Amino acid sequence: MRRWIVLTVAALIASVPVTAVPAAAQAGSPDPVQAVKRQFRDEHGVQLAEVTRLLVNKESAVRIRNNARLQFSRSGPVAFDATWQMVAEPELEKLLKDGDDDGGVVSFDFFAPSSVTVVGGKMYVSSDIYRKMVPQDKEFVRTTAPADLKAVSSQTINVFEPTVLKTVLKDAKRTSAPGGFLYQGTTSHAELSKASPKTYAGAFGRESARQAAKKTISWRIWTNGDGLVQRMLSTETARLNKKLSMTFRTDTRYADWGMPITVVAPPADKVVDEKDLKVEDLFDFSDPKQIINTVKP
Repeated sequence: MRRWIVLTVAALIASVPVTAVPAAAQAGSPDPVQAVKRQFRDEHGVQLAEVTRLLVNKESAVRIRNNARLQFSRSGPVAFDATWQMVAEPELEKLLKDGDDDGGVVSFDFFAPSSVTVVGGKMYVSSDIYRKMVPQDKEFVRTTAPADLKAVSSQTINVFEPTVLKTVLKDAKRTSAPGGFLYQGTTSHAELSKASPKTYAGAFGRESARQAAKKTISWRIWTNGDGLVQRMLSTETARLNKKLSMTFRTDTRYADWGMPITVVAPPADKVVDEKDLKVEDLFDFSDPKQIINTVKP
């Protein structure tokens, strides 16, 4: 079980006392969907500061910190750069650094910062994960960028996609909050897939639509007086078996909407293509059977 948690983590991670009514029923309120769409201008964007907490069986295991810049065009997000770093609770940190009980040791530092840049249809990653594979004169690994830029955030709900934000807010409750408004509710994975099939295609595994409909995300979104999203807090739990569950709590702050942002690719002489790397160097396993045994709970 401990070994399984190691690889799972690696693959990775003031209410107002007034009566709330559905947001759609409040005439004259600012529309967050339109507020976000108005930000879609060439070479402008927004900054994100985010913390995701991973809890295993309701016990805190790790926190993932993410600081990012997202660049827009007139049609929406087109590029981003971000820095991630994982911080573990002491017991899990020791486990990840020392390896599991059977001696299988991961050959990279879980806790070293990683940077990701997505621009021009390519993704550039600088991470200790690749340390043993990347030539000494290189720093970034280049691969194909994801079809959408949802990866800028750990939030399952993509507030930068108007159809998704509209779906989430449709039945939300809204109350006044300092400087703006608080929206809150729950959303199923099935609803997100329906709102944006392209973004969420295959995102929830091989489960049926009925199974996905049962999985929900509890969320809160704060906006300013103009309707622009300032913060989102979400919680979702995945039960992996009768004894093991994982809960993700992600708190994202959005700042400096409309700021000039131009994301550029790393220097060409510091980049190597992923296809040129030897993936087998990633793990220190002497026997290939150890890899199979490692992923078994």
